[in-house]
Amino acid sequence: MKKTDMISEITFQVGDPPAVEALVRLRESVGWGGWSGDYATVFERYSTTVSAYSADEELIGWTALVSDGVRHAFFVDVIVDPLHQGRGIGRELVTRAIDVEQARGISLFHADFAKENAPFYAACGFTLCGGAYLDTACSVTR
Repeated sequence: MKKTDMISEITFQVGDPPAVEALVRLRESVGWGGWSGDYATVFERYSTTVSAYSADEELIGWTALVSDGVRHAFFVDVIVDPLHQGRGIGRELVTRAIDVEQARGISLFHADFAKENAPFYAACGFTLCGGAYLDTACSVTR
């Protein structure tokens, strides 16, 4: 089965954030917290969002980017419902988001991810290198 056949029944929407409740459910499906309280604000600040919907209009994938508007863009999340993983949906989310930002002149894309997701990002064309993040909303001793 070709990649296009595997995702032909999926609808991708660029620049139209999903319903908050749907995104909370999607985040929870992969074991992440819902964070529903601040989405109205952050949706306005993302430079690009791409949502993936199943034939029955269920949100099954989502990604967002934040950009400096000149050179860099950072993937905030790339999420695909576990029941729909392995079908090329994640790569299509990444590809469509990059296409939008490249049209705006952005050429350098960054992604932070768990080590077990490295093969996915490599398959999307990213060069794997060291990195780190600090989440000050969590209890961290510095």
